[in-house]
Amino acid sequence: MRLFVNLATGPENPTRAALAFLVARTAAEEGHEVRLFLAGDAVQLVRQESAEAARGIGTGSVAEHLQALVDAGVPVALSGMSCKARGVTAETRPGVELATPDKAGRARRVGGDDARLLTSGRLRDHDGPFERRLHRLRKLVLRPL
Repeated sequence: MRLFVNLATGPENPTRAALAFLVARTAAEEGHEVRLFLAGDAVQLVRQESAEAARGIGTGSVAEHLQALVDAGVPVALSGMSCKARGVTAETRPGVELATPDKAGRARRVGGDDARLLTSGRLRDHDGPFERRLHRLRKLVLRPL
């Protein structure tokens, strides 16, 4: 399965941010083709100090997940417009690249008809075993207290 994870939540909500990284990492470790796209405040998470400080409740460390993704060769693209507004560059962290609006659009379409899009914690058009595990994980992590 091909999975495109689109994250716009930054350090202000470390649990939600770490969940997206955890899902991408888990999918990559299970052999799925994964692409990660960071936009909005999420681009700040490529800064080492922000990634290390962002530790989700039950979802782990953003820094550890991001490093595992980069080491696994998962493409991590950053919104160029979001980076410009927040002073982030591709040199901020090795293994990430800036994406222009056109390039980001191509990245979203790269999977074709069988690609699954995860955004705001929802998988679309598929209900396989990976998605069921993800749904159970989300229920455990994000249930109301």
